[in-house]
Amino acid sequence: MKRLKELIKEQKGSVLIYITLSMVALLTFGAGVAEMGVMYENRRQLQNGVDGASLAGAKELLRMDLSTADRQALAINTALDYAQRNGISPDQVDAGYPQVLCVPGPYNDNCSPLSPYYYNGVKVSASRDLTLMVSGLLNSPAGHVQGVATAVIGPVLPTEGLWPWGVSNCSDWDNDPLTPDTCGVPEDVPIILKFSSPPGSPGNFFPLDFPNSSGAKDYGDSIKTGYGEEPGDYIKPSLPWCGTTNAPCTQVDDPHVQTETGNKVGDTRDGVDYLVSMAASSGQDNPASAWNEPLDQCTWPGAPKKPADLPPPYGTGISTPPPIDWVGNASSCYRVGIVPIIAQEWGSLGGKKPVDIIDWGAFYLIGRTTGPGGQLLVWGYFTDFAIVSGGNWSDTNTGLWAARLWE
Repeated sequence: MKRLKELIKEQKGSVLIYITLSMVALLTFGAGVAEMGVMYENRRQLQNGVDGASLAGAKELLRMDLSTADRQALAINTALDYAQRNGISPDQVDAGYPQVLCVPGPYNDNCSPLSPYYYNGVKVSASRDLTLMVSGLLNSPAGHVQGVATAVIGPVLPTEGLWPWGVSNCSDWDNDPLTPDTCGVPEDVPIILKFSSPPGSPGNFFPLDFPNSSGAKDYGDSIKTGYGEEPGDYIKPSLPWCGTTNAPCTQVDDPHVQTETGNKVGDTRDGVDYLVSMAASSGQDNPASAWNEPLDQCTWPGAPKKPADLPPPYGTGISTPPPIDWVGNASSCYRVGIVPIIAQEWGSLGGKKPVDIIDWGAFYLIGRTTGPGGQLLVWGYFTDFAIVSGGNWSDTNTGLWAARLWE
């Protein structure tokens, strides 16, 4: 009995020690959980920043008006600027980054030095060393967080966003009947799409009937939202998309595209007015809006907002055509869409006829006017490049490009 009392006396204060140690452990665990949250948030911020910086930089590699060295410098500076404006300070960008590099693809001959698209990627890496209590006590590198991203830009074939209008590859682009037609869609003159048939015409002017479309409603919906998003919509994942066996086609694709007959003035007018109205009300027409950061994705300074804004002889304004370096976004901008380029000339097409789509064109929509005989005239510009949410990489420059995170 005496020995038991002595043991009890020896244990005095041990409970307090155990409680103290438990409290320290619990507090350390709680601090560790909180610091894990801090680390996660910082890593998320870094990753979002380098993702956006690499994408912004990669888009500048489309500046084919510049030398290779100048394109690289612009891509690097754009990536750095984007990173800084999104919370990544210059000292947090890892040494040697951003990098301009080549990612193999069919359109650059798997990184052939002779390809104009050899430099098609931008890689950005950034790090932060956080001051954390737990990692400091344990002398652990856990306070180091990093974000790495590589973005690649390349020509693609569209999977959605088609406007139901076909433009002949060879046409009277200057709208002068005294000059011969020329082939190859121009990118520096206003294009006029005529709807409703003038006297003496065969009856077809620009509307197309895509597979599984059904009449006026689908035609109008395709103007407003673009063809390719509904179940059953089909866009051939390669070119040409053949409705005849005329060169360059050798067999008819199933399904293929045909002309859309009938007077489409009302549906075309409603669709164009919707797109123009949405571009204005959303702020996309304002070059200083958030829609146009970090690049002028939906418009550019001096862009025409209606046909009257065009300079003479087309209008009475002082607007300017798309700059050679302008890259529109067909995935999110109301005025930017994808228009098929067909081999046939519209003057030879009467009734419902198959057509051969030989290319795609990025089109900036200006607006509409009324022409002779009640024709509806839709005005716009074809542009060098547009960003789309496209599908397969293309072997050639379709004018439609996708910027994608590679890693």
